[in-house]
Amino acid sequence: MAVSTSAVSPGTAVATASSVAYESNEIIIAATATAPAQRIHDDEILFIVRRQEQDGQPELYHVCWLREPTPAAAAASGDDSAQQDQSSASSAPPSPPPFAFCTTVLDESVAKVLPKGVLRRHLLADIAPVFQEDDGSLSPSSSSLHVIVSTRSGLGQAQAFYDAVLKPLLGVFGLAAVTGAGEAVPKGQKSYNLLVTSSSRSIAEFAQTLGKASAGSTGAPATVVLLSGDGGVVDLLNGVAEQDEDTDVRQLPAIALLPLGTGNALFHSLHRPDYLAAAAAASASTTEENTKPAPKGPSSFVLGLRALFKGHAAPLPNFEARFSPGSHTVSYSLQEEEGKEAALKEQAENVDKLRGAIVASYGFHAQLVWESDTPEYRKHGDKRFGMAAQELLKVSHAYDADVRFVKAGATVAAPNRLGRRFNYVLATMVSNLEKTFTISPASEPLDGQLRLVHFGDVGGAKTMDIMMAAYNNGAHVGMTWPSPAGDKPAEEAMGDAKEPAEESVGYDAIDELQVNVLEQDSRWRKVCIDGTIIEIPQGGWMKVRKAPTPVLQIIVNRD
Repeated sequence: MAVSTSAVSPGTAVATASSVAYESNEIIIAATATAPAQRIHDDEILFIVRRQEQDGQPELYHVCWLREPTPAAAAASGDDSAQQDQSSASSAPPSPPPFAFCTTVLDESVAKVLPKGVLRRHLLADIAPVFQEDDGSLSPSSSSLHVIVSTRSGLGQAQAFYDAVLKPLLGVFGLAAVTGAGEAVPKGQKSYNLLVTSSSRSIAEFAQTLGKASAGSTGAPATVVLLSGDGGVVDLLNGVAEQDEDTDVRQLPAIALLPLGTGNALFHSLHRPDYLAAAAAASASTTEENTKPAPKGPSSFVLGLRALFKGHAAPLPNFEARFSPGSHTVSYSLQEEEGKEAALKEQAENVDKLRGAIVASYGFHAQLVWESDTPEYRKHGDKRFGMAAQELLKVSHAYDADVRFVKAGATVAAPNRLGRRFNYVLATMVSNLEKTFTISPASEPLDGQLRLVHFGDVGGAKTMDIMMAAYNNGAHVGMTWPSPAGDKPAEEAMGDAKEPAEESVGYDAIDELQVNVLEQDSRWRKVCIDGTIIEIPQGGWMKVRKAPTPVLQIIVNRD
């Protein structure tokens, strides 16, 4: 089936079978008088679309692919280049672009040269209706496709990714951006709504415009392409309307997530099967007698774009976190005052409930997220967590709290009580908090199960050991160690149980969690919901349970 896309530009080189070969998972195109040689690795291909320019003419194959700089080039130009002052920037060598979207056109004869598996994997047999959009007869505000560029996420690369990759990629399908409700769209022009964030409230305010899905709706649900991290997801979760139990989940707004945040926990958890498959393929290739480097698998951006154009929407499980009266969010922003340097100032807003889809934590994790959230730390990307962790481990604070949970499927909702002294209490619906940090190895994408990871007052050195084991594909689960002589375990608070000879990392599937915060110092009374920090009053509490209904869908791979 031929897919209608934008026409081939005049003068575009079209490769023929005589100039194309396929070797070692690469499409190799020989140089011509008008075009240089090309090598397109299978892992760089986003999709292939097939188009017939005119009736009776052969079909053309448009290979859409993404090239990113090598790790060495990215390291040479990445974080540091963004921090250079004007005097040093003028003498610095030019940095390679972080992303390069390319389209290579092959003629019909090439289909006989390429292995059938290449076309089977990458050929876009049909286009989702959201990318076809209106025919110019609808107003711009009626478009169901939205793109959000979160300018403050991660290392601030969302705008560059949109400009270099997503904008021209959507242009392949004839789609143009509309940035305001009153903006005119030429008749016949297909469009999408573009939002470039200007404040921390931009995404939450946009979410309120999505409206409420209904059980009998026949209109196309909104698709939101989110160039952001986990913070953008939580803003959407908490901004969209509550849904009725009889709502058709297929009518819920759907997120297509592209990983431009810091940790990107939700994205990496959704794609963990892809990473494991790539690791298995690399391991298998190293056992064979060859000198070629092991395949690394598609990048996160390639996986995200493949899901956007070839995936399907599925309900996004979420949980509800409730907080005792007097709880408030804690965030910081640089604020300028006349005659003074910009200063980091705290902002607070009362809160009694939040939705989340990733993590609810107290102790070391929440503390780490909060204390690393400064401009000085943020410029280091996900490295900021390790830097802040080193400082926290020196303090090695043990958190005073009464923690209780109800095991999943318990016939009697009698809570299990864990005791009073903790380093780590974390409930999660995902497997990974970073790409290589697997906090809950039993979690499968979208399984909807809350799982609790916890351990007591074990000191800074043991906390570091446990955290490092999590980087080994979740090897912290099942860790045990002898109980320190003379130290009484957290379980003692449960009654007269004998002191165990061993301590371990607790790992349980749960239905509910309650943390009663007993600390006097406000520094140690922070909890984290998907990156949002909430300060709990002394003696206050956080309660977490799975939400009864989804409010969003998320686009995932079909495989």
